Amino acid sequence: MDFAKPPLPSSGPTAEANLKLVPAPSTVKTVDELNIVASNEALIAELGQEMEGLIEHHIPRSNTITPNSLCVIFSSYASLSFVYSTPNSIYSNRNGVFHHNDFIGKQFGVKVPSRCSDGFVFILRPTVELWAHSLNHRTQICHPLDQSVVVSHLYLSPNAVVLESGTGSGAMSHALSRAVAPHGKVWR
Repeated sequence: MDFAKPPLPSSGPTAEANLKLVPAPSTVKTVDELNIVASNEALIAELGQEMEGLIEHHIPRSNTITPNSLCVIFSSYASLSFVYSTPNSIYSNRNGVFHHNDFIGKQFGVKVPSRCSDGFVFILRPTVELWAHSLNHRTQICHPLDQSVVVSHLYLSPNAVVLESGTGSGAMSHALSRAVAPHGKVWR
């Protein structure tokens, strides 16, 4: 007897009708999807309806890089930078010259070769961790490990309200907004 499989009736109305369990399609959104929707709504509420067309400029919704998408250029772990994908623009670093047209329309995570050397970069979707790691350290940056300790000690949960007094890069604000997503508030 195989205990890993559920018992099936060998006779009876269920067996004769050949009924099977079909899972219902899930319409429930993930926390990340709810976070993006809530962030976009907050952005429109704060900056006005004129920002509605530029929302992709702030939070990428899809896995495809579109014009004005915020992208992370990953050269090495010590060399991360952000760029907005703009048609006919060029990004250059020590690895080479990279035309934005080469990665617009492709998926995040694509490896883009340089046009003038053997170098390459990866184009990544922006995350809180990559944002905190790539910032210039003019102010004290709260890194992901420290952020998780703060969130844990504050007992933050989804839909909570947080008052933050940060005046720096926004790295901690990103972590707090992720912790209280989808309908929580981070006041500053």
